[in-house]
Amino acid sequence: MKKGRCRLRGGKSPGAPRGVRNGNYWHGLRTMAAMAQRRHAAEIRRARRELICLSLELSVSQQSTGELRGDEYHKKARELKERQTEITLRIEQHQKGKTDYCTTLETLISVASRAAEPCERAAGWPRREGPYNNPGKK
Repeated sequence: MKKGRCRLRGGKSPGAPRGVRNGNYWHGLRTMAAMAQRRHAAEIRRARRELICLSLELSVSQQSTGELRGDEYHKKARELKERQTEITLRIEQHQKGKTDYCTTLETLISVASRAAEPCERAAGWPRREGPYNNPGKK
């Protein structure tokens, strides 16, 4: 295709079909919609991180100017620390779930491979004679 045009009709090439209609589509992680959704989630996380930093800076600046009492500052710091601990715990739970999933998958594959062994051993045994086993004979 020279310069992005159809060699038969000379029109512009529309490109490959999008989504499931494309023959190379597997899981949907690389579709435009999925990537846009991940970009949006990253922007939200970034904005949340900036807000937490700003709120901490604001509380520190209020502490230094005397607008915020010491006990309020420590309360906010404790809340942020608890939130951080909660997020760390959730990350650990996700990692444990991933490990459990991998273990289950390995076990399933192992069982499936062992289930195929009797069938392979039985392939060498002589078959019974009958009309369904030998369709060519009558």
